[in-house]
Amino acid sequence: MSKTFYLTTPLYYGNAAPHVGQVYTTVVADTIARYKRLIGQQVYSLAGIDEHGLKMERAARERSLKPRRLADQYSEEFRQAWDKLGLHFDHFVRTTEEHHGEAVQELFHRLKKNRFIYQGEYRGNYCVNCEAYVEEDLANCPDCGGPAELISEAAYFFRLSSFQEKLLVFYQDNPDFVIPSSRMNEIASLVKGGLKDLPVTRTSLEWGIKVPDDEKHVFYVWFNALTAYLSGAGFPHDMARFRKLWPADVQLVGRDILRFHAVYWPAFLMAAGLEPPRRIVTHGWSQFDIQKPAAAGEQRVVTCAELSELLPADFVKYYLLRDVPLGGDSEFSYPALLNRVNADLTNDLGNLTSRVLKMLENYFNSAIPEPGDTEGGDEELRRFSKE
Repeated sequence: MSKTFYLTTPLYYGNAAPHVGQVYTTVVADTIARYKRLIGQQVYSLAGIDEHGLKMERAARERSLKPRRLADQYSEEFRQAWDKLGLHFDHFVRTTEEHHGEAVQELFHRLKKNRFIYQGEYRGNYCVNCEAYVEEDLANCPDCGGPAELISEAAYFFRLSSFQEKLLVFYQDNPDFVIPSSRMNEIASLVKGGLKDLPVTRTSLEWGIKVPDDEKHVFYVWFNALTAYLSGAGFPHDMARFRKLWPADVQLVGRDILRFHAVYWPAFLMAAGLEPPRRIVTHGWSQFDIQKPAAAGEQRVVTCAELSELLPADFVKYYLLRDVPLGGDSEFSYPALLNRVNADLTNDLGNLTSRVLKMLENYFNSAIPEPGDTEGGDEELRRFSKE
């Protein structure tokens, strides 16, 4: 059975409308999928939203909504945003779906059966914005810079510390597991510094997937979200499809969530007897200064929905792919977007197209002529275009 190329975006938080940074990741994923199909490969692409966690619960409370109502609202906004930009996926995962919850419970069952789960008490710092546990000596989250909250609660822990050496061996055997290499080096250094066991359930919130036989606990949002890459591929109900797709070939992530994908995720999978993904492709942070033209003295940040209405989708996608480096941080602005479109598409490509069409009109009655004899340069160009 031939393996299908399996590609994923991260699951974006469902507590706010999609922003331009998420558009970038999704455009890259869609472009890779289109290219793979163009060269004849079978492709399965996945996107989705993460609808659980404390951040989601609080966002709903601030809007006087039930969390499920907020999840439904933003799930639809994400779907519409991708449709408007011409970004298409084979499966859109929602973590509130029943089959996904069953996949999370099955993964937990496997970890528990293999004795990598134990009960304990967590007391320490937590960043709600990143949904991440923070070292005790840090008052602020090292990723977002926001304040960490002190929490204390009963939890089920995953024996992450047992996987330090296994992960280091895995990184050594798979040096391209994380791209670019600078990020791979960061992850290896992090793991060499030591790993602490990780709480994978919480008891201080209600909005989440319940732990079987102990419903005071809900699963930690990252344990929940990462499992979507399995549930979206058929795990555990359609194992024939799952075996055709897994392991994922490329998982696209921002560098702010690399630790979850390159440390926790392969450790969970190893503990469950499943193969880690083949490659984690990481992009940097983008400082966005995308301003919509407004009255004198006014500026307003353009939302994803507005951006798709201001310019044709292909213009937006071209700019993101052309000017934003995949592996590094970047800055770009609305004027830069317009300049790039005008320079490359309107002037260069547009003028070339106009001249070719004019020559066809003048010399061939606007019909495309039969090709003449080819020369060495023609064949070289043809080969290059196929590679």
